[in-house]
Amino acid sequence: IKEIESKKKGKKREYDPFAIKRSGDARIALFGMTNVGKSTLMNAITNSKSKTGNFSTTTTSALGGTCMYDGVQIQLVDLPGFVYYNDDWKINKQIIRVSRTSDAILMVIELSSEVKAQYDFLLEQLQKAEIIMDGDPVVPIKIIATKGDLSYSKDYYELLKSFSAYEILPITI
Repeated sequence: IKEIESKKKGKKREYDPFAIKRSGDARIALFGMTNVGKSTLMNAITNSKSKTGNFSTTTTSALGGTCMYDGVQIQLVDLPGFVYYNDDWKINKQIIRVSRTSDAILMVIELSSEVKAQYDFLLEQLQKAEIIMDGDPVVPIKIIATKGDLSYSKDYYELLKSFSAYEILPITI
């Protein structure tokens, strides 16, 4: 006991940039690749001021915001995006950890390129996180398809619809 206590005294608590206190009636994670519009979506529907930019890894830690819908307070969690389909990015585990604490997942897929690659990679991450088990999600999953206002996005939207197992909600951010 003395040994454990002496070790505790010397340790300082580390700041966890992914620790977001749960609030509201439900928590929904924005889950997607880097630079697909998760933070822009977050800012549009919550009281948050998530930093946005036209470059990879603008969001480097999780950020929470809330909104009301039909009398229900919903906490959205803006997560950093996965980078270049890389399974080994150092914060992937933290993205997965926060996603596991959510009551629903919004996969954010950009309609300007590689929708099949984005979809497959995100599903693989959700399966690794055991948010999808034996092909079935343990929480509700929907897809927000961003950048739907671009001229060629309609073709990518139709392609996404052709293989997606989840409802797709296209938006223009």
